[in-house]
Parts: sequence; C-alpha cells; structure tokens
Amino acid sequence: GTFRSRLLHFWGLSESSLAESVAPLLELQNPTVAPYAGQGEVKLRITAHGATASEAEAAIAPVEQELRRIGGEHCFGADDDSLASVVLQQLRSRNQTLAVAESCTGGGVGSALTAISGSSDVFLGGV
Repeated sequence: GTFRSRLLHFWGLSESSLAESVAPLLELQNPTVAPYAGQGEVKLRITAHGATASEAEAAIAPVEQELRRIGGEHCFGADDDSLASVVLQQLRSRNQTLAVAESCTGGGVGSALTAISGSSDVFLGGV
C-alpha cells in the first residue's frame, strides 16, 4: 500500500476554532485529518492509505472538498502554497500590481513577497 497527504492552509482563524468547525472529520480513520498551527496560519493535513496512489488520492478528494467548503475564504492554498505565493498568483490572474507602505512590520510584507521568484512582475515595491 501507499500513503498520500494533502496539506490545506487557513488564515484568519485560530487552530481551536477551525478544529471545532471540522470536529467530525477529525475522527475519521482513513483518511485522517490533523490540525497544525504555524506562523500566522493553521494547517490541516489529510492523510490516506490505499492499495495504490490513486486509491489514496481518491480517499482524500471528498474530505478536502468538505474542508475547503467549511473553511470558506479562510482556506487559501494547499501543499507548498504560501500566503505570499497565493497573493502573487491572484495579482497575476487579475492583471493587477501591488505596492505597500509598511509601518510596524519591519518590511515583512515586502520581504515575504520578494522572497518568491518572479514577484517583480506584480509587486512594485514598498516604503
């Protein structure tokens, strides 16, 4: 058999409130759902076991769909997505650009965006 996992990223809510919202899904055995708190975000890892990779992926799909439905706009990405990479992707898809004026952030917003390769096509810079 084989294992497959999907990591969903959530923003703007606490680990406890997300866990409460998805409580019945945390009781599943295959796939399993486990919450993780990170820097400013909460993650839910869905892990499934199957005889084949496609069987494990098929077990993940409906649970992922339900978690995204429950999380709504708080779910911003999956697996290797970061909030910065999703912001840049959304700017590109909308043919928009972004400039920031930061105070009390130590340049953190601009730094997070410029850490993504190719960001200069949509991120104009910051002051």
